[in-house]
Amino acid sequence: MIDTPHLSLPLRLDRGTFAAVEQDSPQQVAECVEAAARTELGWRVEAPEFGVPNYMMTAGGVDVDELREALVTSEPRAEVVAELVESLGDLRAESIRILIEEEY
Repeated sequence: MIDTPHLSLPLRLDRGTFAAVEQDSPQQVAECVEAAARTELGWRVEAPEFGVPNYMMTAGGVDVDELREALVTSEPRAEVVAELVESLGDLRAESIRILIEEEY
C-alpha cells in the first residue's frame, strides 16, 4: 500500500487506474529526472528552467556538464553523475548515470 501516492511518470494505466508510486521514493525521483531529460529546456511555459537543452543539431554533441547541471536544476533531489563513456573519432556516445539519495 502506498502511503502518499504520486502519479507515475510517464502516465500509464495499471489495472484500469493510473499507476502511482510513493511520493519522494527513489523511483519517484528517478521518474522525475527522466521526465526532465525528455523535456526541452523552455518548453514548459510555467517552468522555463525545467528540462535540458536541445542538442539535436549541435556541433560537438552533448555538453555533459551542461546536461548534468540542467538535470540537477530540474530535479534537485537527485545527484546526477554524467560521464563520457566512449569516443570514436567524430562519433561520441554518452552514458548518464543518475544517483539518488534515499534520505531527504
